[in-house]
Amino acid sequence: MQFSFSSHFSVSPAQLLSVFTSELLMEKRAKKLNIADYSYETRRQSNSVYSVGKIQIPATAVPTQLRTVVPTGIAICTETNFSATTNGYSTNADITITKVPAQIDLTIQINALADNSSELAYTGNIEVNVPFFGKNIEKQVVAQLPQVFSEDNFLIQELLAKLEKSD
Repeated sequence: MQFSFSSHFSVSPAQLLSVFTSELLMEKRAKKLNIADYSYETRRQSNSVYSVGKIQIPATAVPTQLRTVVPTGIAICTETNFSATTNGYSTNADITITKVPAQIDLTIQINALADNSSELAYTGNIEVNVPFFGKNIEKQVVAQLPQVFSEDNFLIQELLAKLEKSD
């Protein structure tokens, strides 16, 4: 099932990329989700930023209806390699979810807007390979994504505000 979401930030694409790929944002995400078992690594180069984040979600944090499918929890690894485009930055995220019969294809773009602000855009597709229930699970997940992205945007805005105060 396809999905897309975008939001506006009053900073340049470079500033947004710096926060979006920061260890501080990963730390805030993990704290919000009460996840203690995570790691994050980032490498910045002149025209690209590579990052890999890994989290382990314990079985007790998995929704009850999914525990039969993933009784030992879920491990998620996300790799991105943002590269410069003519209008900002773009990456195809490589998302690996162990022990879950699902595939997620995700493109993330940070685009410059005319007023020296930025758009953060997510487009993707999620496919759940569970007989009889896969499409229903996909619909439920996609229905929750706007809330997930909005909450993440709030964390990004918090970090951007801290950067602005320190300047």
